[in-house]
Amino acid sequence: MDKAGLDGFSRGWPSRPPVVVAPDEIDVATSPDLALSLAGPIQQTIVVDLTKTRFCDCSVLGVLILAAERAEEAGGELRLAISSANILKIFEITGLNIRFRIFSSVTAAIAACPAGRV
Repeated sequence: MDKAGLDGFSRGWPSRPPVVVAPDEIDVATSPDLALSLAGPIQQTIVVDLTKTRFCDCSVLGVLILAAERAEEAGGELRLAISSANILKIFEITGLNIRFRIFSSVTAAIAACPAGRV
């Protein structure tokens, strides 16, 4: 397993899309760490693992939107894995559940990648 990002914040698997693991709480203090993990050139599909996240404020939304735009410009996609109904509700209330492809698990988000498009 190879690592990417800062301080073990993200992880990736060879020949699979990189997975950026978010902390259990994302707020104005921790969203810059997520932004740093998603910084740099995005040239492929990336999965953001929010399955362990139990709290987030609106600061994460801007971080994810910017990363998604960069991924799409490079021909990739930013996918979200969300298992908490409370976190999913934030995306539904803001309408961002339409903006992002949201999966119930990292496995499902990875499996949705067509062969050769990682």
